[in-house]
This record gives sequence, C-alpha cells and structure tokens, in this order.
Amino acid sequence: MDINNIQKQISSWISQNQNKDISVPHIKIQVISDTCEGSETPVVGPGGVGVIPLDPPGPVSLYLWHTNPEYRAGNFLTRKNILRQFIVDLNGRFESELKGRQWNRKKAIEQLQEQDSSAVSPPLHTPELSKGISYVLGFQYMEVDEVHKKFFSYPEDLRTWSNEYPIYLVSIGCRSIYVKQNVEEARSFFKNWFFELEKTYKYQWCESSGTLKELKERYDSFHLVLPNKSKKEDYAAAVGKSETIRHINNEFNYITDIS
Repeated sequence: MDINNIQKQISSWISQNQNKDISVPHIKIQVISDTCEGSETPVVGPGGVGVIPLDPPGPVSLYLWHTNPEYRAGNFLTRKNILRQFIVDLNGRFESELKGRQWNRKKAIEQLQEQDSSAVSPPLHTPELSKGISYVLGFQYMEVDEVHKKFFSYPEDLRTWSNEYPIYLVSIGCRSIYVKQNVEEARSFFKNWFFELEKTYKYQWCESSGTLKELKERYDSFHLVLPNKSKKEDYAAAVGKSETIRHINNEFNYITDIS
C-alpha cells in the first residue's frame, strides 16, 4: 500500500469517529509556593485556612520563615545552614533569659537542640521549647492537632496575648503554616478563627487563681451558672474560661476579619 492510500485510509477512519469533534478541556496546573506568591492558597485547613508546608518543620523554622527573607527564599540546604546558626544563638538566649521562669529551662534547651540534631525530623510535641521561644522572640502561635481534634496556644495563657505581637497558626509540630486568603500573620482574623475552631476542637482553658471567695465573686460578675456543691476547681475553670473569652474579645475587637 502506497503512502496516498495510507493517508486516505486514516482520513476514512477519522471521518467515521463519532468523537472526532470532542476536545479535552484545558487542565490548569497550579503550583503552591511556600513563599505564598501568586494564586490564592487553597482552603483545606482547620477553620477555613490555607495550608503551606514548612520544611524543615518546627517552631524555630516557623519563626525564621516569617521573619528572615533569605531563609524563606532559600532551598533546603540554605535553610538548614541558617537554622543551625540561629539555634546556636538562640541556645545562648535560652540560657540567660529563661532563668527563673515557670517552665523547665533544661528541657527547653534540649528540645531546641533536637530541632537541628534529629536525623529525620524533630519531635512533634515540644511544649517547653514552644513556651520558651514565644517568650524570648516575642510572638504568639496556635498549634493544631487535626488528628486528635485539639489545639494549643503559646504562650499557654491566652489572657496574656496582646495585639501588639504577631500571631502565627500552624499544624502540630509546625509541619505546615496556616494562612487565610494569603494573609500569613493572623491577628486580622484570629478571634473569629479561634471561636469557630473551638466549636469542634478541644482546647485546654487556663484556670483562674485565688481563694474560693474571690473566685465566687468573679464568677458572679460573669452571671454564670454552676451546679450546687461545686468545688473550688470548678469555679477556677469557669472563671478562667470566661476571663479568657472576654480578653480575646477586648484585645482583638478593633481588628476586622478579612473573611
């Protein structure tokens, strides 16, 4: 069969194909950059937030990602080198600035060093490091455990949180950073996000201190209702939660949510 006959045969097959005029729709390939540039980050995280993977993970890396442009734009090796040097510097600050604090300074330093020395990935749960780094570096963050439906705050007592300091939202172990409409620092939407997440996730509210009489007086000022024969710890928990809610509403009330 010569070439002309072959072409005629192919044309005949094409003309008989019922799907010859159907085209495949264009498939848009979207690349999500960890520098949060370009298209809006897909909303897939808890409380309607977008998710940006953080590599290397951990609270030290979280701070550097938000504050160090070279770290954020660098490749993995560049980030590891910056992270290593920053951990050395931060270790010295922990030694001097965490003296006399209520948490375990030795444990905080141990967890800090694990951020660099771990062969694969640093531990997920580092509460002493999280307390220490938020205090020393002056930022606030919430860590969300999506598997067990609970979340944590650092500093732990939300009554100490201030609208003067940045707020970051992350997954457990700071494996991912949460953003909203590509807004990376969360003060503008923190209040609404927190109360919405608290409906379905467990949060450990800090208790209030004081004598039973003092707690009852503060309890009455909130017009709360507890069962009869409630104990001191019941009043401490109820007052602590109410004081925290009031503080969040007052401290972040002037900020308009972007949703």
